[in-house]
Amino acid sequence: AQDPHGVRVHFPVEVRFVKESSVWLSPTYNRTVCYIGVIMYRPYHKSVPYKRYWKAYEDIMRTLGGRPHWAKAHKMFYFDLLESYPRFKDFVNMRERCDPRGIFVNEYIRRHILPPPDQIRPPGCCEENEESRMTMETPKL
Repeated sequence: AQDPHGVRVHFPVEVRFVKESSVWLSPTYNRTVCYIGVIMYRPYHKSVPYKRYWKAYEDIMRTLGGRPHWAKAHKMFYFDLLESYPRFKDFVNMRERCDPRGIFVNEYIRRHILPPPDQIRPPGCCEENEESRMTMETPKL
């Protein structure tokens, strides 16, 4: 399917309902959600125009209060996650206490979890792997 903005939607789209949990970085933290996972296949390892689709999807999910799954492709950074996850700051503090020398810090942690050195919202976004999935969970209506 294609919309007037040129976004090509791949199927399947995964939809499931998940009960709330007490895990700090779970999209289901303290709320039952409708999990929606969008997939962009790379047939025969060819490039596909996924960025516009994923941006449109994430924009919609953000307006609905969606939280990304921390291990999936998303374009939320420290300040976004701080606003979205009620216990995010607690997680950041716990991570710091458990790894004060940053031995386990990787690019993902540096890009999304750690506060930026200058405390300013990071401009632009990072390149995502085309084989990744983007998922966000929205509160069950």
